[in-house]
Amino acid sequence: MGHRELEAALRREGESKARAIWQQVEAEAVRLRAEQAERLQREQLNNQQRLSTERAALLEAAQVTAQQRAQRQRLAAEQQLAERLRALAESLLAELSQADGPELFNRLAAEIPEHSWREVRVNPRDTEAARSCFPQSEIQPDADLRGGLIVRDQSGRIMIINTLEKRLAHLWPELLPELMNRFRQRGER
Repeated sequence: MGHRELEAALRREGESKARAIWQQVEAEAVRLRAEQAERLQREQLNNQQRLSTERAALLEAAQVTAQQRAQRQRLAAEQQLAERLRALAESLLAELSQADGPELFNRLAAEIPEHSWREVRVNPRDTEAARSCFPQSEIQPDADLRGGLIVRDQSGRIMIINTLEKRLAHLWPELLPELMNRFRQRGER
């Protein structure tokens, strides 16, 4: 084997080894790219899942906050409505008292037990009726009373309040839920 042949053989062997090394490097690069792509795809999938979970949590928190805010607003509106209904009911007491006149006063006075009442407070329009029902008592007109009467004994320790305002106050806890239900039913229509 001559020098040229040896040189050509070495060159072929070197080229063959270089190609083999290059193929190994390319194969390794392909493998590394595939691993990198797979890792990147897993990270993207994890990020999408994390973002989806975070988005769902944020959406749920926003819905809860919105529901709480809506509930507070509804409760505030119902409270305002209840106050307006109470004020309306109180304003109607005077009309009720005037419509029924002395008859209503006499019925309320008849509910007061027999006793020597020193003082009887009534609306000014009921002064005469009070004098006839309680002739021995001091009758005191009170424009703040819409209807009914307040009686007090000599010692001042016994007092009976039999006014329309007091009756409304006693009945209001029962009336309000019924009125609110009626308004809710109207709102649902």
